[in-house]
Amino acid sequence: MCYFCNGECPDYEQYLVFVQALRSGIVDEASFLSAAQQADQLRFQSSAEWVEPPIARQVEDSIFRNPDADEGLLLFILSAWLDLQTSYKYVWNELLVRTQQWVRSTAWSDPDADVPRGDFQLTRPHLLKTVATLAQPAYGRSLAAWFTSSILAIAQRNGPRKGNLYRFVSRICTDLYEAKDETFTDHLREGELPDDYMGTHYKRL
Repeated sequence: MCYFCNGECPDYEQYLVFVQALRSGIVDEASFLSAAQQADQLRFQSSAEWVEPPIARQVEDSIFRNPDADEGLLLFILSAWLDLQTSYKYVWNELLVRTQQWVRSTAWSDPDADVPRGDFQLTRPHLLKTVATLAQPAYGRSLAAWFTSSILAIAQRNGPRKGNLYRFVSRICTDLYEAKDETFTDHLREGELPDDYMGTHYKRL
């Protein structure tokens, strides 16, 4: 999986050179598909994605080495909701800082105050839904508590059955993410992915 360091690791430069070489070799559909497959394998098996200097330090401090691991996990989820129609460097630096300030200052007492990206309707509903769910007494403002409770509930109801990952995603849609299509969530709850699913609205999820 993706790993991180303090932004000075030479592996990132090697990673960048490799991806650029893949891009330069694209001449037709077949070569594009081959390059995409290799890039995906690199990213998800040994990627230096998080060591890119412009984002490495803030991500390390706020998420990976956050002394409050639960807050780090929450910041990662909230930043994923924010990572839409804007530069990833902006998301994982300035917006990450704003999100941490929001969580620590007003998210639990007055969630409408100082919401990162303000009234941007493609991200705001998800942020507010996430903190509203976690503010419930059952979770005590803890994303880890929500994860544990959700996974145990699915396992107790379904056992080790195929489709439990989809059922877990349906819980995210219900509790943390403002899904656009209830039919999509219903299919996931039944442990299946809709046949016509194209992922257009759910990349961040």
